[in-house]
Amino acid sequence: MTICRDRIVCGPGFFIKRFALCLSVRQYLFMKLVERGVLEASDIFFNGNLCKDGFFYHLICTGHYYCNGLYKVSRNSLDSYLIIYVKSGQGYVVESGIRYPLLEGEMAILDCYGRPSYGTETGWEILWVHFDGLEIRSLYKSLSGIIAKHPLKDVVERAFEKILVPFQEGGQPTDAITNKYITNLLTEFFESDRDDIMNGKGRRFQSVFNYINKNLDRAISLDELANIANLSKYYFIRAFKDETGMTPHEYIINARVNTAVFFISTTDLSMSEIAFKCGFSNDSAFNNSFKRYIGDTPYSYRKKSMENVLLKK
Repeated sequence: MTICRDRIVCGPGFFIKRFALCLSVRQYLFMKLVERGVLEASDIFFNGNLCKDGFFYHLICTGHYYCNGLYKVSRNSLDSYLIIYVKSGQGYVVESGIRYPLLEGEMAILDCYGRPSYGTETGWEILWVHFDGLEIRSLYKSLSGIIAKHPLKDVVERAFEKILVPFQEGGQPTDAITNKYITNLLTEFFESDRDDIMNGKGRRFQSVFNYINKNLDRAISLDELANIANLSKYYFIRAFKDETGMTPHEYIINARVNTAVFFISTTDLSMSEIAFKCGFSNDSAFNNSFKRYIGDTPYSYRKKSMENVLLKK
């Protein structure tokens, strides 16, 4: 691999000026860092693939940082968005002149087209990813806040694992994989808005949500979910709706439809294959549920997605 560069200052706040990669064998760049406040064990990985049409989000770079209290990033702009997840320790982010604490187990999203800053005064361990995409600006504007106070730890750490491990093993994740798990990270900012789900008794439903997400491709019974929550079936239905605004059945269908949207937009799978992967009993059930939740048929949705991609070329 040949690397041509004029100037690099690396990190989740890295600035790259006239940076060019001339890739011969591997389509990524891995670097050990020399950056103020970043400890030697830290890793950063650059995606060498060009941005491809058809994917909502494109990975630019990602990393796993161990930092001391000297770590601080403040700069003019970088054409991307940044997600930071705090595995341990604490720090802060500054967006639009407002400083927000960022504590262990919390996650922040920053618009790096602007002038954000962030860092730690006591030290932290963070997972982070820089990315961009077709819909991220409008999605970012729809968020009620830039901090996810209670993201699901299993979901977040699995997403970063799926993105980072291929790099660490000498390869690179596919565009479909990075798109999927960046989407999962973004979803946590909306789920975290439901404070009533994530505080007090709502925490018992975390295992229910995880179970549903892992078993969407098969029938999921109410008895299974009630047993996981350690509640009677009848109380479980009431409690679940009180805390999510949906019945368990509605929540499952919504999760299946959202997964179907991903497959329709990012793969060439047939509608029957997608219906099967998402746990719908037949094509008719898939079509009806999709239209009810999305307002369009799966075929029409794919056609419009393809037309939007062509218009952007």
